[in-house]
Amino acid sequence: MLRLWKALEILGLSLWLGGMFGFGAITAPVLFSTPGLSQTLAGTVAGKAISRVDLLGIGLGVVILVALVMAGRQRPARLWRLAPVLVMIGLAAANLTYVRGRMAAIRDQIGRPLEEVAVTDPLRAEYDRWHRISANLWLANAAVGTATLLWASLENGGTGGGRGEPLVLRPRIR
Repeated sequence: MLRLWKALEILGLSLWLGGMFGFGAITAPVLFSTPGLSQTLAGTVAGKAISRVDLLGIGLGVVILVALVMAGRQRPARLWRLAPVLVMIGLAAANLTYVRGRMAAIRDQIGRPLEEVAVTDPLRAEYDRWHRISANLWLANAAVGTATLLWASLENGGTGGGRGEPLVLRPRIR
């Protein structure tokens, strides 16, 4: 069972990080560089995608927590990884609810497309500040997640050859 819990932990972290990096490296650049697509529409689509990745991450975070608790019954050292996963869930929840909520409220106050508002406008400056906060939360979450995934992947024991050694695949020569 220990292998199952570790596999769920690594799978959950991989899917969460894959969603974050996939959005940041592929989706966002394509959205904001597509000719003829307004920055407002690109931002709306990006915001919805970010919300979905954050929701997915929170759900996967719960699965990861369950896997860690279950594995921790046999290997208490794994319980230390609860802390970074809880941090990741907290960052995703803060971004999803509070930060993105502030951004939406400011957009509603502005009442017109952001590209029509001067960057010196106080509301636009406030929106840009919350946008930077959102981006920094994602960056922090990705960093914590990457470190946690590496920690879980490099952990010696539980998925190796059964005696604490790492799994090594060797070709069979007949």
